[in-house]
Amino acid sequence: MGNPSRILLGAVGTADPMTELGDGPVLHIVRHYQPEEVVLAHTPDFLKIANDTAEAIQLVAPGTRVTLREFNLPPNQFVWIEPFRAIILGLSQQQPSDQLIANVSSGTPAMISALVALHAFGAPPLLGIQVSAPNGHAKREKFDTVLDNWEWNPDNLPGAPNRCHEIPSAHLSFLLQRENILSHIRAGDYHAAYSLVSGAGLPKDIAGEILTAYQIAALKATAGTDIQKAKLAVSAMQVAALAASYGYFLMLSEIAMTMIIRDKLRKMRRLRQVDQEILNPPIKRVIFLSDYLKHTEVENAFGEKQVDFFRSVLNARNDVAHSIQPVTENWLREKAGVTIPTILRKLETLAGVSPKRVTADNERIANAILHAEFQGE
Repeated sequence: MGNPSRILLGAVGTADPMTELGDGPVLHIVRHYQPEEVVLAHTPDFLKIANDTAEAIQLVAPGTRVTLREFNLPPNQFVWIEPFRAIILGLSQQQPSDQLIANVSSGTPAMISALVALHAFGAPPLLGIQVSAPNGHAKREKFDTVLDNWEWNPDNLPGAPNRCHEIPSAHLSFLLQRENILSHIRAGDYHAAYSLVSGAGLPKDIAGEILTAYQIAALKATAGTDIQKAKLAVSAMQVAALAASYGYFLMLSEIAMTMIIRDKLRKMRRLRQVDQEILNPPIKRVIFLSDYLKHTEVENAFGEKQVDFFRSVLNARNDVAHSIQPVTENWLREKAGVTIPTILRKLETLAGVSPKRVTADNERIANAILHAEFQGE
């Protein structure tokens, strides 16, 4: 019999009850916390996994009471809050001194988000447990049966690591936002995902990937003129500069410079002729910034000094594309001979973007990326 003061609540997911790598989250929490009772929520399509998990729990902690609760609800975290809250209140009223443990690693994003939200509310108190993946991120495969493969579970071995992590209260909102961000990314809504970055405490490189995905998606979706695309790219550069995402800053600079050149040539009624001369003989391919910088009309339009500036920034951009070294302000100054503020100021002027266009909200997002204390497991 497990510890009579502990009750585990959670959902089951695709990694439960176990994989070729070891325990799933539910089983691992039972193994290390030995609750007297386990309440498992599941959707109709996860009934078999729930039954398999209940069977595996008896192998780890014989005599543990296991209750399965089936819910047929839509994938919305707010819909899941009320049934989980009702379960939690019911359990807490049975024996107020019991410690309620919440598994926040299994289930759909909506189910996990609901549990994390209730954990954050703290009424009644919950101990949130997150279980890290065994042996990194190897491919997971389901076993056909639990009993037939139980002896192969590496978590049965003496000295197997405890992968349970208790979630400090300060990290709860971060975890909730991460689940929301994942939901948006899976749906391809990078704008919504990026809008939540500030509350997720994400490492800068991951936040930068979300930022770039959002910016590229926004640029592709823009059906406006070249100068409008240039303005959008420069505005995105402003955010990237605040977030110290200099690799992304340079990638966006190439888009901005290309669109600035195209806009100037269009106003001079020379764009079509220049494009035709670049693609001579006619072939179907993208015209790159490097193509424009080789054409005499571009130097006539901008002057030698300005074209040299374009080339220096593009060279730095190309170096980044073929380098594994992190991009820093000092690295960029050495490669391009210019600073981040100089590049930004010149392109802001050419695109007609105010330096004050970066909103307070963007600054808040950038500061959250830079100063997030929670970096995950």
